[in-house]
Amino acid sequence: MSPRRASFVFASAFTLLACVATESRAQDPALQCQKAIEDGGIRYAQRLLREIDRCATAGAASMQTCLDAPATRSRLERNLPRWRERVATACTGVDVHSTLGYLDQCAPHDSPCEFATESVLAEGPRNDLVDCAQCRIDRQLHEVTDRLFAGVGAANGCRARIARPGVDLLEDQLRALTACVRRPDALSLAGCLSEPALQSTLTSAASAWRSAAAQGCPNVDPFSTLGYEPLCTGVEPPTPGFCSEGSPPCTLVAATRLDTTSPNDDLLDCLQCRVDETALAIARDVFGANLCCDEEGCRAVRTRRSCRASGGIPMHYQQSLLPGIPIGFPHGMAIAPDGTIWMPDRIQKTVWEYTPAAELRQWPIYPESPDAMTLDASGVPLLTSRESNVILRLEDGEWSVIALTGEPGHAGDGGPAREALAAAPVGLDFDSRGTLYFTETGLIAFAYQNAGISGEHVRAIDPIGRIRTVAGAGPVGTAGGGGPALLARLASPYGLAVRSDASILIGEAYGERLLDLDPGGLLAHRAGRPGSVLGSFSGDGGPAVLARFNGLEELASDREGNVLVADFRSGRVRLVDRLGSVITILGRDDGVGAFVPLEDGVPASLTWGGCPGGLAVGPDGRVYLGEGQFEVLRVLTRVPY
Repeated sequence: MSPRRASFVFASAFTLLACVATESRAQDPALQCQKAIEDGGIRYAQRLLREIDRCATAGAASMQTCLDAPATRSRLERNLPRWRERVATACTGVDVHSTLGYLDQCAPHDSPCEFATESVLAEGPRNDLVDCAQCRIDRQLHEVTDRLFAGVGAANGCRARIARPGVDLLEDQLRALTACVRRPDALSLAGCLSEPALQSTLTSAASAWRSAAAQGCPNVDPFSTLGYEPLCTGVEPPTPGFCSEGSPPCTLVAATRLDTTSPNDDLLDCLQCRVDETALAIARDVFGANLCCDEEGCRAVRTRRSCRASGGIPMHYQQSLLPGIPIGFPHGMAIAPDGTIWMPDRIQKTVWEYTPAAELRQWPIYPESPDAMTLDASGVPLLTSRESNVILRLEDGEWSVIALTGEPGHAGDGGPAREALAAAPVGLDFDSRGTLYFTETGLIAFAYQNAGISGEHVRAIDPIGRIRTVAGAGPVGTAGGGGPALLARLASPYGLAVRSDASILIGEAYGERLLDLDPGGLLAHRAGRPGSVLGSFSGDGGPAVLARFNGLEELASDREGNVLVADFRSGRVRLVDRLGSVITILGRDDGVGAFVPLEDGVPASLTWGGCPGGLAVGPDGRVYLGEGQFEVLRVLTRVPY
């Protein structure tokens, strides 16, 4: 057989196998069930958006009154029986929880949509998955409408110019996402939103909206004249340095103008954030954004359809508690290969050692306050003290300074680390060659020592004790996240983790970015949208580089290369996968500040996040979280839905 003929036969066979696989997937009951759920959900969202537009076109004095009118509800609910019938037919015999990744509970505590959803369909209202989907879509679109129209209506011309294009942008986003995720090659919501063509289209639409709103409302104060809330969610952003009591998405700083040239500080920034979040929230509910495990591991966040079609299993994290371990706002943890947990306790100025035999030992460190920890090749713990500007090692039962003089500053590169100056060292980790890396930040030094110390860096101490700077140009900033690390401007580098490929993960507490330093000295931007003064929260399910974080501090990397982030002030733990998606794995999605009792065996995404500080991945693959608000050590275990 000629090579050309052989190539043709191989290509034909491959095409045939692909067609058979496609046909098999098309006949998969679980995929047919998912299609019925998402088709009905997206149609319902589109109908509700049309009703919003109808109310706005009619110049309704109150959008909510118009949307709640019996005639409007009648039109919206006209096709609900058809949606339910299609789901009933397609989902017969399908366990939507284990095969597609739906949780049993519609929403967290204090949500308007909180009710049990163990069934896909059940007699009566507010008790099944379709009811849940309808309720969440209603809630999300009503809330964004209320914000876009300032809780009133479209009668005012300026308000209409602000609000109606915002509704159009939301509709465009949902339409574009729907078309993308239904392609056979689509993997995730983030993958779709990262496509250059789609990104360009949505960016242009958003720019046109902002320009038209600014031009259509000259010399208008939207707050005193139109009644817009200067705070995006009506919730004050949490003060830096303290964990949040609840951080709803888009908790930006108070706006004072309609539009400015800087990000995250005007009304249109706020409204665009709300529009983007609503589109993502509906897409997450309808299409899904779950960690998916297949034969190659649990390496990617995927839509329900994509995960199922690939033969994967949707996963989430289940919470369990290790009570009786004193925890005082830990900001760093270390776990030995045998499972021994080392936890710094800033409140009691001590370090706790918890062995696999459940033995608890205390290693006092007064007067220094301990921060991050790591273990050397012999299993001996080291830690940083940002208030004392030193690095210490446990030797013969006592903590001894092994690096830095204790004087804040930035000096000593090329010389002995013991004689060098550093400002507020925090993050700490070794690479496989025995080089010790740590972060230092003048911003935190200023906060704790009331001294104007500049310098935001990552530094390294080699095995013979010489120190050098490996990242950071000095002054505070967020420039240079895609070039030489020594030319980059950093904003409070805090958490640090060295991965198995020798790359170094860096989390910025105030720059709100996750950065990746490769062995060649290049810095890459992995997650976080810089520019926010106090940080915020947004972007779950979408591209990690567009997501907002609120105190991106401690980091850990699991065996598949996913990055776990303690998003401290938002009260969440988030996961950034290898393909660039971000999701929350612990912490509620509504940010309501009511007390929620902590329990064993509950999905971590439905529990209260508290103050996530110390974060580490154990040898068993479980995630260990030292959390200061409830003073418990949480263990997050990856389990199927």
